Amino acid sequence: MTLHRVKAEWSGFSGAPGYSVFHFNASDGAAGSSATDAHKAVHDFFTAIQLRLPSIVRINVQRTVERIDEASGELVGFEDAPSLATISGGMSGGFSSATGACITWVTDGVRNGRRIRGRTFIVPLGSGTYDTDGTLNQLALDNLRTAAAALNDSFAGLVVYSRPSGPGATDGQFALVQSLRVTDKTAVLRSRRD
Repeated sequence: MTLHRVKAEWSGFSGAPGYSVFHFNASDGAAGSSATDAHKAVHDFFTAIQLRLPSIVRINVQRTVERIDEASGELVGFEDAPSLATISGGMSGGFSSATGACITWVTDGVRNGRRIRGRTFIVPLGSGTYDTDGTLNQLALDNLRTAAAALNDSFAGLVVYSRPSGPGATDGQFALVQSLRVTDKTAVLRSRRD
């Protein structure tokens, strides 16, 4: 089986660049299996949450969509999607470049006796997304949950991809996303810190 891999590059803030990576079922005959559908679904997701992002944040959904082999994880080709505008954050004011929210993608897949799950970190978020107790406010939670649900419900076939267990292994697998969670607490993304 083949997957589409769509990358979104975050820039404009301390700790950038950062990347959000999404995988989609690209098998022939799968509903919404085109690279264009996958690219547009990711762009629509970030457009839907742009008002929660600091105004200096820029997100570029890369128009070159990679095709990868499910079993080996190897790159097998590229497809170019139509160019779409860079997304700019819409929230002014101060913010923390290391904190934001986390979306957990839940599947019915099992690997090595554990349920396959994925995560997408939405970091940074603007200061107006936080409540007085330091958690996410209801407006931000509703926006993130709605946008994530729309991405999952799109015709692009969102999946969580489990990479092969090691170099040369062919045990990679994917599972379709069945549900999602955005919890009412902040997430810290340490890998982008200076």
